[in-house]
Amino acid sequence: MAASAPPRPPRSAALRPSWHDIYAKSLDCVHCGLCLPACPTYLETGREQSSPRGRIYLLRGVAEERIELGDVVRDEVHLCLGCRACETACPSGVQFGAMVERAREEVRRAGLRRDLISRLERVLLRRVVPNRKNLGRAFDLLALAQWLSLDRLLAPLLPARLRAARALLPPVPPRHLRRAQPPLLPARGERRGRVGFLTGCVMPELFPNTNAATLRVLAYNGFDVVVPPDQGCCGALQAHAGDGDTARALARRNLEAFKDLHVVITNSAGCGAALRDAGHWLSSVAGKSFAAKARDVCEWLDEAGLRAPPGRIDARV
Repeated sequence: MAASAPPRPPRSAALRPSWHDIYAKSLDCVHCGLCLPACPTYLETGREQSSPRGRIYLLRGVAEERIELGDVVRDEVHLCLGCRACETACPSGVQFGAMVERAREEVRRAGLRRDLISRLERVLLRRVVPNRKNLGRAFDLLALAQWLSLDRLLAPLLPARLRAARALLPPVPPRHLRRAQPPLLPARGERRGRVGFLTGCVMPELFPNTNAATLRVLAYNGFDVVVPPDQGCCGALQAHAGDGDTARALARRNLEAFKDLHVVITNSAGCGAALRDAGHWLSSVAGKSFAAKARDVCEWLDEAGLRAPPGRIDARV
């Protein structure tokens, strides 16, 4: 049986400052519980407060100042994986991902994340990830560590979270493969249009061949591919970590970099979702227009029509 919705405060009741948008989004939830089977943290813990429905109730209570903005709220909003599987299951269209990101921002502003790991995270997401030179140097060091097997030898000494991250890390490609893509790759054959390409921050360092292949496919399908050199990180990681100010600054940078293009292609799901969230982050006509430009490469090729390959491909998939 679905839990009953919490009573709404009278319209005259004061809400916690800067929580009005979180509160407004929480009202879309009808507490039906269809999100629960889709939520990995609920399935793992079995706790109502670790489900989307429970977290929405929790955030609404904070907004109404019935619940303290403290450690419980901090832990729950950061326990959420941000997978948004609940949004697919939700019949009411609750923007749960946006709520959690905003709540994490408020948690950070309240000074509830001051431990060493959180401080290190902020430094990395502000000083390293958005900076191509610093990120490139970091991956150079990581490649050296992998070549010397230091990552394997030091793994037992790492904190559990870093050990888990290291286990997922693929080999870092050679430096010559991680060079910047050309600013323009002309269309091959009959020209069908012009698109921009967001390279991302991690993709060029770990999966440069995927980026290069994406550019070749777009060019073969008749599109001039523009890769603005002044583009930057999409801001997804910063938004997920609650650093909304940095995420918005990065979104404004990309808005400017791609202002002369009508379509912005990505091959990374996280980057594509962040570009489409830019409309919410920037809350402006320009931001919404920029968000509407975003396309996944497969989505765009389906929309534009895929050119048939010139020969036969003998392969099983």
